[in-house]
Amino acid sequence: MSQLKTALFALMLFTLYDCRHKAWSASEALIEVDPQDISVQVNPLVFGTNMIAYNPATFEKRSKPYYGLSNYGAGIWDPSARSVNPEVAALAKEVGVTIARFPGGCGTHHYNWKNTIGPVEGRPNFQYWLDEFMRTCESIGCESVITVSYYTGTESDAADLVEYLNSPNDGTNPGGGTDWAALRAANGREEPYHVTYFEFGNEEYHGEHKDMKKVSGTEYGRKFIKYSRAMKAIDPRIKLGAVTVNPAQTYYSGWNEKVFATAGLYID
Repeated sequence: MSQLKTALFALMLFTLYDCRHKAWSASEALIEVDPQDISVQVNPLVFGTNMIAYNPATFEKRSKPYYGLSNYGAGIWDPSARSVNPEVAALAKEVGVTIARFPGGCGTHHYNWKNTIGPVEGRPNFQYWLDEFMRTCESIGCESVITVSYYTGTESDAADLVEYLNSPNDGTNPGGGTDWAALRAANGREEPYHVTYFEFGNEEYHGEHKDMKKVSGTEYGRKFIKYSRAMKAIDPRIKLGAVTVNPAQTYYSGWNEKVFATAGLYID
């Protein structure tokens, strides 16, 4: 073990002895840490950011001037030039962004990815779109994590998303029906994006702030299994993450236990 682990282990033993026997006092404990001798492997993908991509009305009041705070990836995408804003991309590189999440938090609830591809004229004008987001990640040189909506679409739509992002344009069409890889190529991207990370939903324990007030952990877990199976049938290499809740939020007590009891074997 490293010196730090050894010191912490020794402190644990000391604390146990002290609590049981009252033989020593805490003032006698001394830990010395050499910062040059700490060899800790940090997952570089913890340095992430959120790329929001939905209706600006979510955050902006209609009575005030429109600033587009949640439009076009909060400024990283330049809609007039149809390209990544180079200054913002440079800042993202400088700050060390290693992974970007899309399309954001609760705006994911009613986000339909199939409306964000193809000719610009046919897309909602307030959205930052799927292919554009992937181009942004490539400009920054970061990984991506796609949040799949719990409320909008079905597991088949999620499987189509995986095919659009990851399948080669070779006619294999693993999902049947629409050849999504061919459609991606027609939209200007021949090669797959090779997305590894997906997550299913966003804070489903409190519902989607509109029609559904709350989702049970068991209900979420059962749906998670359906989505996991459908998505990995297209690309078994992907990783699908699940929603959990901070145990300190006692209002949602029991959510995590129900999710893991139901879908634990499927959660990556």
